[in-house]
Amino acid sequence: MLDSVQAPRRALSHGVALCVALCAAACSPSTDPADTVDTDVAAAPRWPACDPTATHQTVSFVHMNDMHGHYNIDDAGAANVSRIRGFFEQVKAEQPFTLFTNGGDDYEKGSVIEPLSQYAATAEISKAMKFDVRVIGNHDLSWSQDELLRYATDPSAIVLASNIEYIGNDAQGFGAVEYAELQVGCVKIGFIGAVSAPWTAENTQYEGDYYPEFPTDLDFIEVHRRLIAEHRADVDLLVAVSHLGVGDDELVADQTDGLDVILGGHSHTPIFDLEDVGGTLIAQAGSYAQYVARLDLDVDLTSRKIADHTYQLRLTTTDLPADVSTEAEVEAILNHYGPDAFTEIGQIEQGVTKLGASNLAALGAIEDLGVDAAIMKQSAAFAGIKAGALTQQKLFEAFLIERQPPGTPGWTATYTASISGADLARLTELDSNEWAVVLPSTIDPSATYRIALQKYAASVPANYLPAGVTITAPEFAKETWEVLEAYARSRTAACKFLDSDTRLPTCP
Repeated sequence: MLDSVQAPRRALSHGVALCVALCAAACSPSTDPADTVDTDVAAAPRWPACDPTATHQTVSFVHMNDMHGHYNIDDAGAANVSRIRGFFEQVKAEQPFTLFTNGGDDYEKGSVIEPLSQYAATAEISKAMKFDVRVIGNHDLSWSQDELLRYATDPSAIVLASNIEYIGNDAQGFGAVEYAELQVGCVKIGFIGAVSAPWTAENTQYEGDYYPEFPTDLDFIEVHRRLIAEHRADVDLLVAVSHLGVGDDELVADQTDGLDVILGGHSHTPIFDLEDVGGTLIAQAGSYAQYVARLDLDVDLTSRKIADHTYQLRLTTTDLPADVSTEAEVEAILNHYGPDAFTEIGQIEQGVTKLGASNLAALGAIEDLGVDAAIMKQSAAFAGIKAGALTQQKLFEAFLIERQPPGTPGWTATYTASISGADLARLTELDSNEWAVVLPSTIDPSATYRIALQKYAASVPANYLPAGVTITAPEFAKETWEVLEAYARSRTAACKFLDSDTRLPTCP
């Protein structure tokens, strides 16, 4: 059996330096038996052994990032994530020293099956992809501290979190590591992977920790400098599988010395022409499983340097064959958690813009939540709704979920609050091109009303409501897509389209 060697943790842990040998040439064993652990990651060789007569070796990376829950099966009968795995299998059949990497943000925004499964589907599909190395992205921390602990333990992949510590009491600890090494044939590769800053309820970044038990070091330049200084001499290639965004990746490359490659994520940038910043090669594969990147490095085994490289960014169109086993796992997961996610639950006659979708959500909030009034800002809608059949997936796409701050409802979730009649009447001052405003026909200035509004406006009303208007006792009600779903089902039960009182043709 191959050894997996775990270095001792620092005080309060900067993570774990993990050396995993997945070929016949294993890492040097730890001098302390207590530092040696068995893991599923090292269960079997993944690459051929080193050829001692070789003078050059090609190492290839197949890279994706920012999947964001985009794993639904399309009209051609496959999911793009299965095609990406299929592309990896093609490359590895051609070039056996190939690694499969993921630049983070598997969670949120894509499939309604994620919230229907309460996160589980995304975690299971990510692990079904069987990456070799992946980094935790900011959206991967969204659900909860407990889910992060589960997600960070992967039977196939090394999970990187170079700038996140864990100081909690979970007996299993934090499966992510600050640094790792893989022996791929004759080439030893070190890996670093940092995550960007978290986001507020107003959809802006802030400097701080994701959770109390996970202190986050956002001085990512110093994090990289420290790890480069500690490990550069021990490896032939040093690679950052990064979730900082292309701008900060370029900054890291410019202000550090020793990184060979950055395989990025976070900024959703499709890099078609490989960047070279101070000798560091930078790649990123867009987002939403629409692209997959391939980077081939010719490593001179004498100088231990990159002699040459080639790169391509490919669209994950149907000419990429899906990996059969991955596709079977994806389909089983989707059917288990969302058997009715694509079943018709209603009809929309004309279709609506983002403002129209916001207006429907406001009407739905009044009916479903029993409030007196509702306001919804059109910029909080992710999309309008096209005419035709309505499904949970289609309604979800209008109001996607991004839990901000982490562990809280989505920043566009529907909240309810109390408001005076005098202040309620002033909501007519809101810009009608930006806001859907649904108010009672008569308003008593001295009465108190209940109003529905979205989380960011409920959290910081002074930034969104007319000057001087106040609300009290805001509380989470539902994610806005759930409000819209309840309204669509109610309209269907009344034999009406979602957007008109026209009688549904399916009704007697």
